[in-house]
Amino acid sequence: MKKKLFPIGLSLILGIGVLALSVLFLKEKEVLLIQTPLMIQERPLVTYTEGECFYKVQDGGDWIPLEAGERLSQGAQLKTGPDGRIDIRLSRENLIRMGEDTLTDLDRISVKTISLGHKEGRLYAKFHKLVKDQTFRVGTGNTVAGIRGTELVIDARPGETLVYALSGITEIRSSAACDPILLSYNSFTRVRDGNAPSSPQKMGEELVALFRDRINGIHSDRVIRISHRLLFEANSAEMLPESRQELEEVYRLLDRGRFPVEIGGHTALVGDAGAMYALSLARAEAIRDELVLMGIPPRRLTVQGYGAARPVADNDTEEGRALNRRVEFTVTEP
Repeated sequence: MKKKLFPIGLSLILGIGVLALSVLFLKEKEVLLIQTPLMIQERPLVTYTEGECFYKVQDGGDWIPLEAGERLSQGAQLKTGPDGRIDIRLSRENLIRMGEDTLTDLDRISVKTISLGHKEGRLYAKFHKLVKDQTFRVGTGNTVAGIRGTELVIDARPGETLVYALSGITEIRSSAACDPILLSYNSFTRVRDGNAPSSPQKMGEELVALFRDRINGIHSDRVIRISHRLLFEANSAEMLPESRQELEEVYRLLDRGRFPVEIGGHTALVGDAGAMYALSLARAEAIRDELVLMGIPPRRLTVQGYGAARPVADNDTEEGRALNRRVEFTVTEP
């Protein structure tokens, strides 16, 4: 009997040992799973500019024309003119857009902290926290917005600031000695000099749609050109002869750059969404084919059809639909 029991006892001991090792392994694996995500600091990238756009690196310095592709340093000051627009990727998950007649400082940009000094005009922002201890804040002359991960719009005007929150939660403090308020989904507050923030109010549907389009339209990758002059036959991928000059300008731009580019086709929302997607893709492919014939290596060109999924203007007006019909040439990153 002893000879028979010995293997059983040995098996039991080995089984307990394996179980203990498994528990230790699972505990170690659990520790690995809950570690802070790896975050790599990157200098803010200007992904798109339009109209008059400038920056300077320190107070008292000269304003320098700003172009897409510029890497910005902490402390940089930026401004736009009456027709200006700047899209900036602060980090992979955090984007801002400066509208016309806008002045903004990049006070602090690090892995854990994003702090902006917004002095004038309208700022559109999309923030996303990866870990709890990240800190996002936007300050104006009379307001500080502490952001917990949200989409928001900050409109700085003489003597007052309006803050619009489309998602998430934003803590609003004024320069007056008062308690902060919390601003959440589709609501806004007004802060006048020396006063507490007004009670949150709901935004109208039209304003929500307008701001949503602007925020969704912020470019996360460098856009070298947005064209409204590549024209096609109605509901067709047949390019019109008057597009030739624009196509040649795009060719010269790509021939100088030597970088890989995505050709993104966009349409207005007029009809079936599936048909609009297919049309935008076919037009992007037609542009690629023409550029290849002109000498751009096909390996540098990819195509994508977006249909009407990424509007930059209101589809209810002819002017807005014209702006939505466009082709974007975006540098693709490895």
